[in-house]
Amino acid sequence: MSTRPKNFADRSEIWRYDMVKHNSKRLITSPVDISALAWSDDGRAILFSSRPGTADALAAITVEGRSGYHYDARFWPSSSDRPFVPSDIPLENFAIDPNDGSSVGLPSGSEDFLDPSSSWPKGTVAFSASAEPTSNAVSYTSGNLYREKPQLKARVAGRTYTCQQTSCSNVQGLWWSPDGRTLWYERRTGVADNATEFYAWKPGRAAPRLLLSTEDAIFGCKLVQVELVCAHEGSTSPRSIVAISLRDGTRRSVFEPNPEFALLALGTVKRLEWTNSFGISTFGDLVLPPNRKDNQRLPLVVVQYDSRGFLRGGTADEYPIQVLATHGFAVLSFNRPPWYASTLAVNGQEAYMRANTKGWMDRRSNLSSLDTIIRKLVDEGVVDPDRVAITGQSDGASTATYALASSTLFSAAILSTCCESDSMLAFGGEGLANFYVRGGYPASRYSGQAFWREGTLEGATTARPVPLLIQASSAEFRLGLTTYSELRSRGWPVEMFVYPDEGHVKIHPAHRYAIYRRNVEWLTQNMKQ
Repeated sequence: MSTRPKNFADRSEIWRYDMVKHNSKRLITSPVDISALAWSDDGRAILFSSRPGTADALAAITVEGRSGYHYDARFWPSSSDRPFVPSDIPLENFAIDPNDGSSVGLPSGSEDFLDPSSSWPKGTVAFSASAEPTSNAVSYTSGNLYREKPQLKARVAGRTYTCQQTSCSNVQGLWWSPDGRTLWYERRTGVADNATEFYAWKPGRAAPRLLLSTEDAIFGCKLVQVELVCAHEGSTSPRSIVAISLRDGTRRSVFEPNPEFALLALGTVKRLEWTNSFGISTFGDLVLPPNRKDNQRLPLVVVQYDSRGFLRGGTADEYPIQVLATHGFAVLSFNRPPWYASTLAVNGQEAYMRANTKGWMDRRSNLSSLDTIIRKLVDEGVVDPDRVAITGQSDGASTATYALASSTLFSAAILSTCCESDSMLAFGGEGLANFYVRGGYPASRYSGQAFWREGTLEGATTARPVPLLIQASSAEFRLGLTTYSELRSRGWPVEMFVYPDEGHVKIHPAHRYAIYRRNVEWLTQNMKQ
């Protein structure tokens, strides 16, 4: 049997699917979100976590509204005129019978299944324990630097072994062999962590042995005997399930949900790596049309901001990479470089944010990376420098707007979210404003006028006008209204579409189809002339 939660605007449900009888059954309906779901160790109960106090908090907000809401950090004005419930409502664990959904006693150790990290030592990134003999391993950070790479140590038969080799850094997953003598682990490495490696290590007996190194995306691994069963994506291969041998690292297919995809004619993909003017390296994937003619300069579309795994549509999946390639575009799937502050010795999240924000240093680094690779592609005769478009959602949209405000590199742009401006903190509410101010943003729109002029489209009055399409959600479009109005008043060819009942990432199928279509048609109209 398998289980899954279904989430709706006013409720959540837990459903059970019988893999033998091939039927589904709804077990319970909850008035609040299901936060976690798991099977008990013996398979006799379904475990779940939720915050029952949310229902009372919502009712209290309704009562408060009769005499007027007190405006405070609970508000997200761009999304709602009603305050949100606080985030500190306690999380509670429950258990139900998988046959009929009736409540049963909570088995001991349930929290380890619902939230394994709850019992991990502070600073732990990954943890694994073996019963025979008692062995444990931990990938951990010292806490001296913010976002430092974790290190690996293991304890076997009462002795602790710290692995000092480079191959033991940045470990993200750990699994013990049944006899507790061999530790298998997964780590990230390469330029901007663009590669995944798997190792076998016998602490105190032998150095780590490489089993597999790949630039494919492999994640969600579970140990099954002497194999890891994982999700797998390649740049031209949608998600599938594979098993990795922990003897020699070979892979075999377990489940291929899209076998027909291999029959499609796809654009060619080339992995690129480069270093920007700040000395920060990153990578991207250049996708060219299937039938590109030699020496033909192409219009380029930049899709952001994570290029690991299957090249579908960028972060939030709004820019169909292979579809754009078949329409005659070169597409650069751009992986944002590591944050600028990662090159500094910074301790604490707020100091890290301030280092990135001061002088727009992180956005400058991103723009430098884009400028470096685009000029290289122009010099190689691949790209037409007069037809380069940038797209972006969330962090990618911030990079795009900074690039439009600070350079003439791009001749068109599409934004999935919009836009940083001096009114953003007011529309975002007190909670968001306080967070950004602690991270280095000006506390006042007037005291920070130089800051906003340098890095935002609204403030950059001398920025070159280019065609701009904004595809915004109903929850966030208000954040872009001052920028939209200002650009229209300056004569920019800008238009905006708002998708109802959508949040930061748009999820409704009809909207996603409309976004795909409009983006491709708009780029064809504005970039193929």
